[in-house]
Amino acid sequence: METNTVQTAPAPQLSKSGLGIAGFVLGIIALATSFLPIINNLSALLAAIGFVLALIGTVACVKGRKLGKGLSIA
Repeated sequence: METNTVQTAPAPQLSKSGLGIAGFVLGIIALATSFLPIINNLSALLAAIGFVLALIGTVACVKGRKLGKGLSIA
């Protein structure tokens, strides 16, 4: 008596959104250094770059290509 066994391919593992994590980290660094005189100008630039990276990471999560939507929104 033979049984037919069907092997299915494992589901692809989705990776975390690296851009979302990078945006989150840049946002934290920008917030921490925004209170320092003169350096706060650089903090504004870091915050803008972090916002763009987090936005791209969020779009990738919404489209279902990446995981980690919470970090990119935070």
